[in-house]
Amino acid sequence: MKTHLMSKRWNSELFFWGACKGVLLLAGLYVSDISTLSAVYGPADVSMVVFCIAVMTLYSFEFFNFIRSVLKHRFYRPRWTVKSSFLAGSSMVFLFLLMSLTIFAAGMTGFIEMVVYSSVLLSALEYDLLLPLFISFLILLLYPFSYLGKKLIVYLAKRKICGFPNLKIIGITGSYGKSSTKEFLAVILGTKYKVLKTAGNTNTEIGVAQTILKQLKPEHEVFVVEMGAYRKGEIQDICDLVAPQIGILTAISNQHLALFGSQQNIIDAKFELVEDVLSRGGTAVVNGENEFIQEYLSTHFCKGTKFCALTEIRDDIIVYNKKNEDAVLSGNLQAAIEVARLLGLSENEIQKGLLLIRPSERAMVNKSGWNSSTIIDNTYNANTVGCLSALDSLKKYSGKKFFVFSEIQELGADSEKDHNKIGEYAATRADMIFICNKNYSDSIIKGALRGGMNEKQMIVETDYKKLAQQLKEIVQKDDVVLLYGRGPNHLGY
Repeated sequence: MKTHLMSKRWNSELFFWGACKGVLLLAGLYVSDISTLSAVYGPADVSMVVFCIAVMTLYSFEFFNFIRSVLKHRFYRPRWTVKSSFLAGSSMVFLFLLMSLTIFAAGMTGFIEMVVYSSVLLSALEYDLLLPLFISFLILLLYPFSYLGKKLIVYLAKRKICGFPNLKIIGITGSYGKSSTKEFLAVILGTKYKVLKTAGNTNTEIGVAQTILKQLKPEHEVFVVEMGAYRKGEIQDICDLVAPQIGILTAISNQHLALFGSQQNIIDAKFELVEDVLSRGGTAVVNGENEFIQEYLSTHFCKGTKFCALTEIRDDIIVYNKKNEDAVLSGNLQAAIEVARLLGLSENEIQKGLLLIRPSERAMVNKSGWNSSTIIDNTYNANTVGCLSALDSLKKYSGKKFFVFSEIQELGADSEKDHNKIGEYAATRADMIFICNKNYSDSIIKGALRGGMNEKQMIVETDYKKLAQQLKEIVQKDDVVLLYGRGPNHLGY
């Protein structure tokens, strides 16, 4: 299961509810001690009644907050696997047993009804606060079985793929652009070869292994593998599994900096694919416009000198460069074209493949919006470089330009700086900015003010229905609305 950092808002809410429950638990334990005798021999203590009301009020607020988050599409829905289902089921059984024992114990002592209620509520608080420890214990208990199960799947996949010696394997990695490059390449190569590609965002070792076991067939001639990572060594693990002959490095940025710990760790992790491919006598195709890639190439892959220009890089590394208004998109296409040429496709076959390419859903897709306006939907993914490039695309439009932005997660120490940069740049490209997530909204606003906007040109609105209504009232024919980041896709235009 992938690890995702929760937003600052979500963390603060967890801390708030946890603190409230902790205070109530201490109060409940105190009230329980002083009220037990009075509960046996007389009316329930007033303090116990107050405690029950307080706990029920707290859980009512938490329940309505949960319903609100679902309605506003802010609820993090779990991905149900065997492991996650087991953990959820075990938690429910644990809760049921705890409540049953509490009620049984209270009933055996002859306590009055209010004591039963208070005992149940007290147990609910204890369960709630102990739940993280219980889940952690279960995860540790399951870890050996989970680890061995994954290793078995990887072993079986490696044994299977070794039985395809003529299979051409292409690995694709990068901080962004992996999925689009994979899709472009699969379509282009499909004009000549039978192609298998990893589906969707499948880019982990276990995901690739499952793809091999379930989908790889004797008729496949090319396997296009997307490779992702959250720490050093994970891309190397996938390379050890599939042994790619060609590697594509699309770009390197500070995406997932919070998980990697440092920019250098990100660079080293992404170049694991390049290093592996070259060690096998293969060919690497890399983005020569990316500053991190440029620096690494010039210090590690020269023809003999310690430091060199891109034109003096080793012959087994293809460096592609192309700048235009859609630099990110064209770069991904060019990488796919370079690999297609390596695999022997003619220019006619490549051209045929290009005509078959369709834009990915929610990745710089133009749609019809409110009042005959144009919506640029780029809510598939989010990174700083991609955001700045998307803002550049607004130059092509003559009407008013509106920028609807959520946030970019997992930037670690660079979060405030990058959001500040986005705000400043957006001020030079858009007429208004709508911020639909309060995380780093202050940084965006400060940047936009520095970029020349005034406060009236910026609106913070986290309710998607209200935001959609505001846009509907403002946007006119021929205007353009850029939706960027995960979140604005819920606007329902």
